[in-house]
Amino acid sequence: MWTQILEQLLFALVLFKIAIHYWWIYVPVTVFFVFKSLWIFYLEGLYSAKPRNSGMLLEIKMPREIRKSPKAMEQFLCNIYNTKSGRGFIEKWWFGKALLKFSLEVVSMGGEVHFYIRTPRKFRNIVEANLYAQYQDLDISEVEDYINEFPESFDEVSNMGFNLWGTELMLGKSDVYPIRTYVEFESPDEDKSLDPVSALLEILTKSKKEDRIWIQLLILPASPDWKDASKEALEDIRKDAERKMTTTMGEEERVMTSTQLTPGQRDVMEAIEQNVAKVGFNTTIRIVYLAPRDTFDDSLANKGVRAAFNQYGTQNLNYFTKNRDKDTDEFLYFFRKWRLKDRKKKIYFDYRTRNMKESSFMGELITSLPFHFAFTNNPPVLNVEELATIYHFPTFLVLTAPMLRRVESKRIGPPAGLPIFGSENEK
Repeated sequence: MWTQILEQLLFALVLFKIAIHYWWIYVPVTVFFVFKSLWIFYLEGLYSAKPRNSGMLLEIKMPREIRKSPKAMEQFLCNIYNTKSGRGFIEKWWFGKALLKFSLEVVSMGGEVHFYIRTPRKFRNIVEANLYAQYQDLDISEVEDYINEFPESFDEVSNMGFNLWGTELMLGKSDVYPIRTYVEFESPDEDKSLDPVSALLEILTKSKKEDRIWIQLLILPASPDWKDASKEALEDIRKDAERKMTTTMGEEERVMTSTQLTPGQRDVMEAIEQNVAKVGFNTTIRIVYLAPRDTFDDSLANKGVRAAFNQYGTQNLNYFTKNRDKDTDEFLYFFRKWRLKDRKKKIYFDYRTRNMKESSFMGELITSLPFHFAFTNNPPVLNVEELATIYHFPTFLVLTAPMLRRVESKRIGPPAGLPIFGSENEK
């Protein structure tokens, strides 16, 4: 035993001497990668802070009755995806050009439900024009951020006497497996059709007067590379369906393989192929509940809102689950008080700033807190049909009408000559 310990110590000593002797190799390489990561974080921050790229909040007020299905929202999202543009070497490493995100938000303020879309300012006219193209009677207006009724830091919110619960949702399987979408809620018989958003709205209208429930879907156009994983998923299903049979021909035995898919396996393969056939967005789903400490009861948000998302899950495809690294209700074994406080600070900050996962290692490190690191999994990809299922304007099938912000008069149409695209030479 002592011999083994001595050998391990000698080996460690040799490694230490090698590290000291060859520092001139690995130290410059490490510094280079750290600087590169910092540079990207700095440039992308400057790019996002430009006036035209900064976010603005649009409130959407709906007419008394919407008879369009979530397909209209799906078409809107397809058009928003086209705001994605490539970036060359100079644009990335000198101008810091990055993809700009949108945020689809549903908010309950004391039981009154509001729909918002946060967009980069330069895309405002694109967003409005495409919304009006699908929903002619909407009322769209820029409003002050509802978050501003609370201070910027969670410490100040806590000093006001408020407590917070928050979480982020992620997919239980690979994002090539789809969730249940609005198509499965529809029926040729109108009386049997369901609006999947009705369960969520019903829960939001039940919050108390001083309660706030915030839900945001941060979306960023995804690279088509996310679809590559579908090949592996389909191949795995085929392998599971393989049956090996041994046959005897004369004196020779042969092993033959046949693939016999069950009806369930065929359905899964078809669902995967249909899922990746549509464009997708990197999606962060974040839920925050705020209430006075003396009336704080997170069951409505923690159980109710999450239960509304459970309706999109299926046993053989995909489902939503909470991100345990972000959840403020997760049991923490060590330094629980400090870790829980930092989790609340982080999710409050991320919601306020509409922050997604940083694209650089140093960005994640800098935005971390002493008792809560910002390192997390990449956000899942949801295609436009899945997103439209979760976020769309309630149809006539939703009975929770009195507590929704409505527009009282009918809209005629957008002004003629409404500008859509900004100047092409602006970065």
